[in-house]
Amino acid sequence: MVENVEQKITKIEVKSKEQLDELYNCSALTFEGLSTDEESIKGLVNWLKKYSEISNPLPMYIISGKTMNINYKLTGTNKYKDDLTIVSIKNDDIKNLSAIVIPRFEIGGRWFDDIVNNNASREELKPQEKIKPKCALIGENGNIFNLMGIASRTLKRNNMNQEAKEMCERITSSKSYEDALCIIGEYVEITDQAGLEDAEEFE
Repeated sequence: MVENVEQKITKIEVKSKEQLDELYNCSALTFEGLSTDEESIKGLVNWLKKYSEISNPLPMYIISGKTMNINYKLTGTNKYKDDLTIVSIKNDDIKNLSAIVIPRFEIGGRWFDDIVNNNASREELKPQEKIKPKCALIGENGNIFNLMGIASRTLKRNNMNQEAKEMCERITSSKSYEDALCIIGEYVEITDQAGLEDAEEFE
């Protein structure tokens, strides 16, 4: 009989650039704005355990918005609220990482390096440059060609025909489903229908 082992959590407060670099280099699973209270953390752990075995104890890296702003020089509307909490989990602590690649979008999970790179792009963005358009892929049929088609149409609606062509060529020559999803994420900001409607309200 398998014993019901209690899941333990180790909270690690991130203060240094070295710690942030570790999370960046391992592309840590990250949740922006997640409360670190017991209920929220327990909910995240239970969600993870639906898809994969996880380390026990599980290290959770807690980053404040202020730490992000200082280390990545985020300014203006690109800044986080100083007291915002960001929770990261290193991918080595999630045994079956591929099982959460799609489901993570449902609860706002992103890779830490993507977050940092997107923030850096927004900081450096010139007025004439285009940002990634939002694309409602969450909840759609997960067939990669279906997702590619939706993303391609989104790019074309935003007068990014060359980007749409380039994305499709890269996807069709990619080596795995996960690689193909990552490529889509380079061209569009993946969201759900509600997120798309919210964005349209501000246009």
